[in-house]
Amino acid sequence: MSDLYGQSHTNHSRVPVLGDELATLWDVDPRGRVLGDAHHLVVAAGPEGLLGKIGAHLPEKLAEALTGLLPGAVNAEDVLVRARALLAAGLGPVAVSSGPSYLVPPGVEYPSPTKPVRSDRGETRLVRSDGGEADAVRAARPVGWTPGEWVGLLAGRHGPWAMAVEGDEVVAICHTPVSAPVGAEAGVWTHPGHRGRGLAAAVTAGWAAAFPDATRRLFYSTDRANRSSQRVAARLGLRHIGDIWKLSVPGREDQHAHRPWITSADS
Repeated sequence: MSDLYGQSHTNHSRVPVLGDELATLWDVDPRGRVLGDAHHLVVAAGPEGLLGKIGAHLPEKLAEALTGLLPGAVNAEDVLVRARALLAAGLGPVAVSSGPSYLVPPGVEYPSPTKPVRSDRGETRLVRSDGGEADAVRAARPVGWTPGEWVGLLAGRHGPWAMAVEGDEVVAICHTPVSAPVGAEAGVWTHPGHRGRGLAAAVTAGWAAAFPDATRRLFYSTDRANRSSQRVAARLGLRHIGDIWKLSVPGREDQHAHRPWITSADS
C-alpha cells in the first residue's frame, strides 16, 4: 500500500492532498502503520489513486495479507470487501464507515446575519476575567463538551474556533478537534433548534479565517449518511478531494489522534 508518511510535508505541491488529510487525522509508527487499536485499515480514494494505512496493532500475518490487497487495485469497495473478510476471520466483527473529504480554501466566505465570534479577534467577551459573561457561556456549552474542555476552548488551548452566539446561547460552533503541522480538521456543531439557517457554513468560514497563517491545509470531512453536513460543504463550495473508508473496532469508528494544539512556530 502507498506509504504517504515517508514524504516531506514542507512543500504541499509534492504531497497528495489526501495524504495530508490522513496525516492530520492519525499518527503512525516508523513503519507507517496507524497507531492505537481502533482502526484496522484506512483506505482513501481520490485523484491520487488508492491510499492505504494498516493498524499497527494487527498481527503481522494479517497485516501482510492486507498489504497485498492494494497493489493494482482500482476500486476501493473491492479492496474493502476482501479486507473485511480477512479481518472478520481473524478478529471478529468489523465496523465499516466511510464519507467524503473536502478541502477548505483560504478566503472562503459565507454571508450570514449572525456574525461569528472568532478566536483570532481577541473577542474576550466570552471569557471576561470577572467571570460573569464566561459563566453564562459555560452554562450554554454545547452537548458533549465538559466544563474543562469548554473553558480550554475559549482560552484558545485547543486551536482556532468560530461561534455563532445569539443572546447568551452558542447556537453553532466550528472548532479544531484534531490538527497537525500539515493540516487541521473542522469540527462543526449546530443547535438542533437553529439548523437550516446556514450557521454551520458561516462558522466554518469563520474558523478558516481564524487560522494565523496558511501553512496548514484545512479539511472538512463527514460521514456518508450525514446529508446535512454535506450540504454545508456544498454551500461553501468546498472541493471534494476524495473519500475515506475505515474498517474499525465497532463503536470506535470516529477515533482520531489526540494532540495538543501547536502553532506553526512550535512545529
